[in-house]
Amino acid sequence: MFNPKLLLFLTLVFSGQLALAHPPGLSSAEITLGATDIKATLTFAIQDIEAFNPMDSDQDAEVTPAEMDAAKPAIAQWVAEQFVLYVDNAVIKTDAVGKVSFDQQNNAQVQFLFNHPTAQQLNVQSRVLSKLPAGHKQYLT
Repeated sequence: MFNPKLLLFLTLVFSGQLALAHPPGLSSAEITLGATDIKATLTFAIQDIEAFNPMDSDQDAEVTPAEMDAAKPAIAQWVAEQFVLYVDNAVIKTDAVGKVSFDQQNNAQVQFLFNHPTAQQLNVQSRVLSKLPAGHKQYLT
């Protein structure tokens, strides 16, 4: 026999379960090849970065602009360790500390500039993906 109250109850229970789920993280890596350099810009949600580089230094549950600025060197260092470029099978290093900026959508962008000689092959390794939650995706352009 059809029970409308049971149907309504089951609908509410399963709707609540779906509301608890959240989409996996998303980050991006944009690589621009120049004649003598490679520019890499990596973008992550701030919450993904904070899992490895906490910014709330006074632990008051509010990240101030000063705390964000103070965290920039550690963020750049961590991302540099996780993002590796190979030119003709040799690792190339960035010439300077990565430049970190934050946008209004709660993203952190880390920008690196690599000098390189003329190359035949470029390989990119983003080790950060293995450190982020399952299902995280990173788009490469």
